[in-house]
Order: sequence, then C-alpha cells, then structure tokens
Amino acid sequence: MMTTPGHDANVSAAGRCHHYVSNKRRFCPLTTRPGATYCREHVAIHNSGNGDGNGSSDNISTDGSRRVLCPYDTSHSVELNSLATHMRSRCNARPPDTAPPYLRPDCNVVSLPPGYDRSDAARAMLSNTLWGDEGLACSDPRLVVKPGELVYPNDAVQSTQTKLDTLDTRSVARALKPVVELYLRQTLPNAGRLELDRRLLAELLDMVDLAGDFRSDPRSHPVLDSSQSMAKTKHARHAVQQSSLLGHLDALGCLDPQKYAFVEFGAGKGELSVHLHAALADNPTIILVDRKNFRQKFNVDKTDEDSTTTAATESNSSFSRRQFTRIYIDIRDLDLSRVPELQGAVDPTTGVPALRPVVAYSKHLCGAATDLTLRCLKRYEDAGGSVAAIAIALCCHHRCRYSTYADPEYLTKTLALSADASSSCDGCSAKWDESHCKAFRQIAAMSSWAINAPPPPPPSEPSGDLSEQPLRLGLTFAQRVRAGHAVKRVLDLGRAHYVRTALSMSNAELVYFTSRSTSPENLALVGAKIPLPLSL
Repeated sequence: MMTTPGHDANVSAAGRCHHYVSNKRRFCPLTTRPGATYCREHVAIHNSGNGDGNGSSDNISTDGSRRVLCPYDTSHSVELNSLATHMRSRCNARPPDTAPPYLRPDCNVVSLPPGYDRSDAARAMLSNTLWGDEGLACSDPRLVVKPGELVYPNDAVQSTQTKLDTLDTRSVARALKPVVELYLRQTLPNAGRLELDRRLLAELLDMVDLAGDFRSDPRSHPVLDSSQSMAKTKHARHAVQQSSLLGHLDALGCLDPQKYAFVEFGAGKGELSVHLHAALADNPTIILVDRKNFRQKFNVDKTDEDSTTTAATESNSSFSRRQFTRIYIDIRDLDLSRVPELQGAVDPTTGVPALRPVVAYSKHLCGAATDLTLRCLKRYEDAGGSVAAIAIALCCHHRCRYSTYADPEYLTKTLALSADASSSCDGCSAKWDESHCKAFRQIAAMSSWAINAPPPPPPSEPSGDLSEQPLRLGLTFAQRVRAGHAVKRVLDLGRAHYVRTALSMSNAELVYFTSRSTSPENLALVGAKIPLPLSL
C-alpha cells in the first residue's frame, strides 16, 4: 500500500481519493462516494494492504457488493459479485482461450491442501470455499488476490495474513530457537563445541553473523563496463548487480549460445537479458518468463546510437525483439520441457524430442517464485533435459510458501515438522498439515525483520538509551534483525542443498554477489554441473 505523506486540504475539500501515487507525487484525481475516503479502484488496495479482513464501508458498493482486487491483475479491482464474469470474458489480463502446450496447472507445486481438485472442470468454476495462496495458480478464479493475505469466498473477505504482533513472547522464542540453532550449526565451523541447545535465544542471536556467514564474491562483466550499457540502466546499483550475475555465469563457463539456451525467470522488463544478449557472440536462444506483461522497453538493443532515421530505429528494434521469446505464465504452471524453443529433433524410436541444455538465471526472484523455479528445473531434467548452470539472486523470503518450498524433507528436519509424507503431486513427496503450514508462515514472516525491521521508538528524553527501550515480542531491534537474517539464510541453505542433490550441482553455493550497501538482498545461489553438459 502507498502511504499518504501528509494531509491535503484540497483533497478533502474536493471529495477526491486520498490514495497518494508516490511515483507521480500526487493524489489520485478520482472522486469518491459521499463519506468515502478512497475511490472504487483504490479502496480495495488499501483494505487488502491493511489486512482488514472484513473491509470497511468504503469497500461496499451501493448494491451491497464488495469490491476486490482482480486475481489476474491486482492493478485494478472489480465487484465481488461480478468476479466470475470479469475473469471469464472481460479482464484483459485473462489467460488465452487456447492453453499453450507448456501450461500444466500446479505442476511445480510440492503439496496441496486436502480436498483440492486438480481437474480442469473443477478449476473452471467457482466453489463455495476459496483456497488461499497455498492452493491455486494465478489463472484460477478461486485465487487469493494478494498472496498470503486475502481469500475471497462468495460473499465475504477473510484474512489469512500472519500477524506477528498477535504472538506472545514465548511463542516467538519457541519458533525461532531451533531455526537459529540450525543456522549456527551450518555456518559456524566450531558449532559442535558450543552446546547450542543449552543456550538461550538471546545468546544464540548474538552469535549470528550478518556478513561473514557466506563467501563474498562480487564480480563484473565487460559488457556492463561501457557507458552505453550503463546508460540503459536507470540506476547504477542495478547495473552493478547485473554485472556481477553475468560475471558469475561467465566464471562458470556457460556463456556459450551454441551449447545452451538461456531462461530468465521473473524477467520483468528483461533488462538483465538484454545485457546477457550483448555478452553472447552469436544469436542466442533467450526465453523470458514472467506472469505479467511488462513494458518491453529494455528489449530494444540500440546498437546504432547514432541512427536518427525512424526506419533505421524501427528495423533495429524489430531485429532485437526477435532475439527474445517471452512466456507469460505463473512458474507454478510451467512445464519447461514443452516450450518449443527448447525442443530439438524428435527421437524416432521414442517419439520424444531432445531437449537443449539450459542456463537459468534471475535477479531478485521473489519468495516462492525461487522454489517454483527450482522445481520447474527439476521437472525439466526428469523429462530428459539438462540444467547446465544457475545464478539466482534471492529475495523476499517472507513470501515463501509452505506448499511450494522446494525441499519439504529439509523442512521436516530443520523446522521440527512431522516426518510423515505421502505422494501429493507428480514428482513430489509431501503431506499437507495445517499446523505445519501455520508454523512455516510464522517463520517466513519473521524473515522480514532482516530488511524491514521497524526501528525502536525514539527515547522519551534526549539522553535516553535505545537499548533501554521496551522490547517487541521479547526481542530488541538488533535481535529482530539477526533473527530475520537467520531465518532467511536457513531457507536459502535448504535451497542450496536441493540444487546440489536434485540438480546434481555439487558446487552449488550461496555467495554475496554484491555489497549490502548496493542492495540489502545481496545473496545469490550459483552453481553448475561438473563437467558442463554437451549441446545437442
């Protein structure tokens, strides 16, 4: 939610929406209903962002219908009683009528809620009970509109957001202590002699290293050293991170377009892939995956900066756009082996096409998207393909999900979850447990403390000591930051373990690919097969 920087008398007097559009530095110009604070578009955003499960009177239309965010595209809202019709025939962001061959609903989800029907018939119709973000893909009407926060039944809005402030001190300590212990055992060389299980949580948090737990390995690539390449990147800090990720791929020896195809997950505008394209000598196969259609302004590689004619510019733009294949799909539904650009000649004996080795990369792949990507790559290898290397900058661990975490067995061992497991989806082994899901949501929510921990309140007196301020959930500000860091790293260690075992990348590791001053989310998961797979 975008917050209002201050009260504007003109907004109130004119009966205008109080939603402040920060990137335009002004309030929304739309008018409101009498007595309402926000317009019909922004009221749904504010109510969902506040986690207000019941909504407010602003969010109810004159006919009594509640207005909610569109599941396909949360940039606009729709009346709840018109949601099904809107998604079936009106929304411009709805999926195509003919499903592409690579769309397999929920194929990369590890575990699903009990009673969840995977059939196409069940997915095509609304039900009385709507699943949360743990259940359905973004192309389903029964979806959570904002992941992890709101669920839409037929006539009400229910909140499932994890609110840490509702927990007591003992519950927080009980949830955190085993996670911090595991973090220290895996990152401290002498952890076995420290008797961690006998120490208090405060003692364990004092041992958390915010910078030295993994190797620092910032790199660079010549393609981003030129002023022309830097000019394409709006902020220099993004160029530094992109250069480092390309440098890691180069060091792994996989920047060879003749041998490998390249897949960027969570591609957004495609800026990283544009620089990758410039780093590759020949015409590469580059596939950009994202569930939303972004403006493709970075797809245009302006190699001729001195060209002034419109014809030359359009010709150059057309040539560059042909170098990329964009796939608009939720990663949870993506079967990479069915993407035509990755398929080679068909084997006459089996009738199955050969699959090209791929290199997977991403800059800041949020939360559950990272886990879905790893499962997607594993499914690609199970289908006969090969993943040569990965370089994924990690972020937004608070958006990790119990249903999608890549390695449920790792959760069983590390988060004190039940070891009971049963088959719940193709290639997956995990049994749904609501208590485990709740515990995971609490732990994942605590990871936000590492980046977004609110500062302690100001001292009541000028000479006050911040260390003497009241605790929050039994933890000081510094302890919350260390606790969040430990949670993030434990989740990342599980991902690295999964890549080493499931994708057979024995050298996969977590590295700090840039400085914390450049980005607070400065950890990347990198690795490659040894030896690298041969091309088709």
